[in-house]
Amino acid sequence: MDQPRTSRARCNGRFAALLRCAAVCAVVAGFCAGRPAFAQLRLGEWLFVPTVGVDLAYDSNVDDSYPEEESETLRKDDFYWAPTISLGIQPKHLRPNTTLGLSGSASYMDYFRRDDQDDLTFDGQINFQASSPRLQFGGTASATRQVESSESTYRPGGAERDPNNKYVGSLSLAWNWYRFRMTGDATWTSERHDEEKDKDGDNDELDAIGAVFLDLTSWLALTASYEWDRKEQIRSGEITTETTLDLGVSGSVHPKFMRSLPVVTYFAGASSKDTKEDDEDATWEPKIQLAASDNWRLSRDLTLSASLDWTNDENEDEVKTTINVNLNHTINAYLSQMAGASLEPRKTFGSNADTETITYTYNFNVKDLLIPHLHMGFTAEYKMDTPLGDTDELTEHTTTLTYTAGHSRPISRRLSRNLDYTYTWENSNFHDDGAKQKHLVVYGFSYRF
Repeated sequence: MDQPRTSRARCNGRFAALLRCAAVCAVVAGFCAGRPAFAQLRLGEWLFVPTVGVDLAYDSNVDDSYPEEESETLRKDDFYWAPTISLGIQPKHLRPNTTLGLSGSASYMDYFRRDDQDDLTFDGQINFQASSPRLQFGGTASATRQVESSESTYRPGGAERDPNNKYVGSLSLAWNWYRFRMTGDATWTSERHDEEKDKDGDNDELDAIGAVFLDLTSWLALTASYEWDRKEQIRSGEITTETTLDLGVSGSVHPKFMRSLPVVTYFAGASSKDTKEDDEDATWEPKIQLAASDNWRLSRDLTLSASLDWTNDENEDEVKTTINVNLNHTINAYLSQMAGASLEPRKTFGSNADTETITYTYNFNVKDLLIPHLHMGFTAEYKMDTPLGDTDELTEHTTTLTYTAGHSRPISRRLSRNLDYTYTWENSNFHDDGAKQKHLVVYGFSYRF
C-alpha cells in the first residue's frame, strides 16, 4: 500500500516541477529568440501564435473568508504557481467575407499546501463569421476539460477531484431587407462529470431566441420575439421547458433638435410565458421596458453620465427600477477619478423589489507613476441592502476598500514581466469578529512567439 506523501515531499516535487517548467520555457524562448524564422510557426496558410507563461503568487486569504469563517484544519494563506500555454491562429479568410479562427489553451494552478485548491484546465475554441450586405452569420464551438477540487471536500494529503467536460455551441444571425429586420441566437451547453458522486451535475441546456422587426419610422417598430429554453438533468431525466412570446412596439428616441434630452429606448406590449411544469394555460400579460441614458460634458475634464432602467413584467410579477449616476474627472494624462451611485429604490415607479440596494463608489487611478508602465488604483465602495416587506431583518452595511498596483516591463521583443499587487479590505455589520482582508501578489513572465 502506497504511503501518502509528506508536506516536504510534495513541496520538493512541486519545486522540481517548477524548475523543469522554467527551464523548458527558457530553452524554448532562447531557441525562438535565436531562430526568428521559426518564431512565426507558419503551417501552410495558417499562422500560429503561441504564448507561454508562468506566475508565482502569494495569497493571504485563499478562501476569501471572514475571521469567524476560517477553517481550523485548512491553512489560511499559501503560495501557488500557475504555468499556462495558449495557441491562437490568426483569423483565416476562407472567402472575402468569411473568416475562421481557432484557439486553445492549457493552464495549471498548483498550491504548495492547499491541495484542495489545485486546478487543471484545457480549452479549445473555433469560431467563424460570414457577412454580406444584408446578412451576418456567425457561430462558435468550444470544449473545456477541467479537473478541479470538489467543493467543501478535503482530506489530509490530497483532495477529492471533480473531472468534468463542458461543451458550448452557439449560432447567431442578423438579416435586414428594407424595413424588415430579423435576429436570432441559439446556445447549446452540455456538462458531464466523470465521477459517480458528481453525476447529479450532468445536464444539457438549449436556449433559442428570435426576433422580427418592422420599422415604421426611425423611432417606432412593430416587434415580435420568441424564446425557447429547455433544460434536462441527465441522471434524474427531469426536463424543464419554458417558452416566452412578446408582441408589441419598440424603438429608440433621441430628438436631434433637443440634444440635452437623453436617449430613450422602449418596449411596450404583451408577454406570454408557458412552463411545462405548470398545468395552467399561458396567459397574456402587459410588459413595459424603458431605458434612458445620456452624458453631459460639464467642462473639458468633467463628464456626468446617468441612466434609468424601468421594467414592468406582469408574467414575472416584477416591477424594477434601477438608477445609475457617475461623475468622471480626468485630472491630467496620468490621473483620473470617478464617483458614482447605483440605486434600486423601493416604491419608485411602482417598484416591488424584495430588497432596496444603494451603492456608492469612488475610484482613483494613476498610470505611469514615477516610471513608465507603473500603475496604481484605489476603489472604495459602500453598499446598503435593506430587506423590504413585513420583516425584522436588519439592513446590511458593507464597506469594501481595494488597492491595486502593478508594473509591466518588456524584457525583449517577445518576453515580458509582470508584477501585480492587490489588497482588499471588506467589513460588514453581519460579521462581528472583524473585517475580511486579502493580500494577493503575482509575479510572472510571458513569452509570445
